[in-house]
Amino acid sequence: MEYLQAEKRLSSVIESMRFPLIYLVVIAHMVSFDTPRITLSWDSNDIYTFVSEMISHNLARLSVRCYFLISGYYLFKKLVEWNSKAYTGQLKKKIRTLLLPYVLWNLILVGAIVAKYYLFNKLGLNVANSEVEYATIRDYSWYELLWGMPINFPLWYMRDLICMTLIAPLFYYWFAYLKHYGLILFVPFYLLVHNTGAPGFSSTAVMFFGAGAYFALYKQNLLLITAPFKKISMVLALMLLLVSTMMNGTIYHEYIVRIFILVGVVAVINLFDVLNNNERLRTTLAKLAPTSFFIYVAHEVYIINWLKGGWARLPFSESGWGKLIGYFVVPCLCILVCIGLYYLIKAISPKLLGLLTGGRMSCFVYKEGEIR
Repeated sequence: MEYLQAEKRLSSVIESMRFPLIYLVVIAHMVSFDTPRITLSWDSNDIYTFVSEMISHNLARLSVRCYFLISGYYLFKKLVEWNSKAYTGQLKKKIRTLLLPYVLWNLILVGAIVAKYYLFNKLGLNVANSEVEYATIRDYSWYELLWGMPINFPLWYMRDLICMTLIAPLFYYWFAYLKHYGLILFVPFYLLVHNTGAPGFSSTAVMFFGAGAYFALYKQNLLLITAPFKKISMVLALMLLLVSTMMNGTIYHEYIVRIFILVGVVAVINLFDVLNNNERLRTTLAKLAPTSFFIYVAHEVYIINWLKGGWARLPFSESGWGKLIGYFVVPCLCILVCIGLYYLIKAISPKLLGLLTGGRMSCFVYKEGEIR
């Protein structure tokens, strides 16, 4: 009985997590891929660097890891007893929910880049960034554009999730024979192997999708597992977040941040378990949850970059304080634009929106103490 109640609670907690985690995905793309060293001072530029690096290059990395964990968990809840028919059914479903949106949104960005390049040339606008983007489309193979990179780079998560789904039978037999030892072996693999060199098979995907698979196969509810570590996980995660931020730009950063992530994922689940007790907050986040996938796939199709460019033209944006304000304002504006587009497309053509989101258009309402 406790397990069944915990599963209902977990479903509600996950709905509450989806939208805030997408905010972290968006704000992660407010800075470049470089990780500069941190200087502690009261200078506004140093404060901006510290805050932006702490969030974008450290805290925000929890979002995709949580999604891998949840994806593995719910896929294997349907495959506790291995059944080739059930697995084949899941593969067919993933074509609509994963593969099709993945290909479409990469092609949409390719089309947007080509259209921008020719339009700007026709209007006589000389924009260097447009030339660079078009050169990428022109010079790279379709394999690189749609898989190796991919061109819509946040979609690497979907690419890896597709691969994890394809090798799901390996996870099943791995844990069937090794049990919890199989999960333990994933930890050093994740901490030490920072790049496998095989697109779609990152150590991040293997670690967290695999962990979700293990917990589902052995019917271990994520809330019941993490609850005993509620306070210590939050305190330790905060400490490790600060340490990993201070290690920015050093050879030790990736090692420290991965330790933080392992603890941080536990802390995130516990945090939203606590926040889920607030009925108003829970209901609001549940209503916003269906927009999260659209925000994820659409925000890099020029929306966030144009907003960043617009903010950069404001007189005060070059100061440290201006950068810091823009760092939080621009992601909010980006999300609002994406939500507006989501509901506009939904009003004009629900079928098109269903195609673009892989059918993720369900509405959640609060009723009788549950999110449904």
